[in-house]
Amino acid sequence: MTLTLHTANHLLLAGLQKYVGDHVHQSGSNITPERLRFDFTHDAKVERDTCDQIEEWVNGIIQQGFTMTSKIMPKQQAKDQ
Repeated sequence: MTLTLHTANHLLLAGLQKYVGDHVHQSGSNITPERLRFDFTHDAKVERDTCDQIEEWVNGIIQQGFTMTSKIMPKQQAKDQ
């Protein structure tokens, strides 16, 4: 389950950047087997309709049923890929 939430973390960031702006960056997160907490930079409230758009976009990606794989590597190598 943690891998699933880790992947959701990446999708959430991508959705925020798509619908809120490229200036949004992750500033922290806490991923446990039960939940995902995601902190991000933005200087205003994200409106409910924008949150709904992001949720719909993320769920649409998930529903496409992509196969997930896990590979442990140095952080910089992961960023480069």
